[in-house]
Amino acid sequence: PIARAFGAESAGLAVTQRRQIAGFGVEGLIDGICYRLGRPDFACPEAPMPMLDGDILLSADGRAIAGFRLQDQLRADATASVRALRERGLRTTLLSGDSAPRVRAMSDRLQMDACFAAQSPQAKLEVLDRLQLQDGPALMVGDGVNDAPVLGRAAVSMAMGRGADLAKAHADLVLLGSRLAVLPQALELAQQTMTTIRHNIRWAYGYNAIAIPVAALGWVPPWLAAIGMSLSSLIVVVNSMRLLKSAPAASGAVV
Repeated sequence: PIARAFGAESAGLAVTQRRQIAGFGVEGLIDGICYRLGRPDFACPEAPMPMLDGDILLSADGRAIAGFRLQDQLRADATASVRALRERGLRTTLLSGDSAPRVRAMSDRLQMDACFAAQSPQAKLEVLDRLQLQDGPALMVGDGVNDAPVLGRAAVSMAMGRGADLAKAHADLVLLGSRLAVLPQALELAQQTMTTIRHNIRWAYGYNAIAIPVAALGWVPPWLAAIGMSLSSLIVVVNSMRLLKSAPAASGAVV
């Protein structure tokens, strides 16, 4: 969304030698002048300006020519979704490339367990590896280009449907809508699915452990054994169909 806002006014510019530095910004040549747009310490590396909350700097040949202030808005269901995850006993952590004051304020509003600010893609990978080593498999949710590496590394990852294509390509799941409330619903459905699978396996083992010896000994006629096998399969199907009642609404489906 941020890139589209800046790109709307630059459609007619002839930019050469374009380069994107993940976590820092973009640069390119226009009429022989090197322009950089991104973090102040990236746009003006020789004389970096203090990075304020939400600041983006535009420079020409290392000289600052414009500054922009960005502000984030929480999704309407973000706080409730994080609370639902914590109520399930999950530890929540915020990884962001934004400045520390901004990230801490967002973390406090969301009541996250921990937060890490000014994180480059490589730094996010290091934090994720450390968390998975300490606490076990992690679910990563992201939507930006900078999130792609960490989405690919996480045990399970989910990308927002309106996020960057690169993020969606590296994620295991894609949230088709924009409702974060589907996330705890998806976790609930996953747990119910595993429970159903275990029930079906136990039923199959138990039924076959009894039915096969009985049929082999000739205690039941073949036609009755065939009906019994069909009924056993039908029970498994009906038990699995109960999951349809727990599926998230189509407006925020997960694929």
